Amino acid sequence: MTVGKKLNEVLGSLQTAAGQMRTFALETDNAQAKQMFTNSCQQLDQIISNLASRIGAVESEEPQYRMSSMVQSAVQKDQAQQQLQQQQTRPEDE
Repeated sequence: MTVGKKLNEVLGSLQTAAGQMRTFALETDNAQAKQMFTNSCQQLDQIISNLASRIGAVESEEPQYRMSSMVQSAVQKDQAQQQLQQQQTRPEDE
């Protein structure tokens, strides 16, 4: 398995985990748990962003690892999902 493929698999796993955290945050009624899931999701989002940047660097250094169209699509999808989830998890009084 190539480095690029491994990195993209990790990226996909992290995106899945972040999505699950968002779901947990939406589904729980416990405010403390909701905050924990939201914070965890934000940390994962930062890791996803950093990893996506690293994948871009690897691909520019090693063209054979290029999967940029897949990464861009995944990142765009994840960002759109993040925005939607953030809108849904904001307190109503904001």
